[in-house]
Amino acid sequence: MSAPSKPTTGVPDPENPDQWLVSPWPAQASFCDVVQHFQWAGVTRLPSNSSTVRHLAFQEGFQAALAVAPTDEFEYQAQWNWHGWMLDSVDRCVAIYRERRDAEHGRDPQPGEDEQVKAVKQRSGMQ
Repeated sequence: MSAPSKPTTGVPDPENPDQWLVSPWPAQASFCDVVQHFQWAGVTRLPSNSSTVRHLAFQEGFQAALAVAPTDEFEYQAQWNWHGWMLDSVDRCVAIYRERRDAEHGRDPQPGEDEQVKAVKQRSGMQ
């Protein structure tokens, strides 16, 4: 019998850091296992009236987990199609909740300002 794999860190609740928004899952969980884990967490820990910040944390955690989840169980094109659909779906959710967060809380102008300073320095040869 092999030793159980260590769990991931999970996704902390941004509004209550002492609690998990998504509890840790086994580090070697398959793609399907990760989807199932997040779907269950979404039903039990993320009511529809949750804040945008909580939804964004959930979707970003889901996105990161899917990006590294093994896909060894996939044998058929339909499974790969579903894999691509899941990745695309979660990517779209992340984009939507980022836009919503920026609209609700304002966008941090610092990254844009940093790019502007960098561009000016490059043009003036001050790199």
